[in-house]
Amino acid sequence: MITPAVFGPKKFTSVANTAEYLKANREVRKKMTDVRKKMKDVRKKMKDAKEGWIEEQCGAMYQHRD
Repeated sequence: MITPAVFGPKKFTSVANTAEYLKANREVRKKMTDVRKKMKDVRKKMKDAKEGWIEEQCGAMYQHRD
């Protein structure tokens, strides 16, 4: 059996507590995955917006040249 100390804080001593800790840890990891997915979407939107903005600026620049 792996000792609970390997998993994290020393306050988790019994097997039941270890199971609770792992369950909580799994929930936290799931939330973090969701957060990462949201951030990825946000970054993609920002990148798309930035590219659109650059195209607008370049278009305006070329119009001024004429």
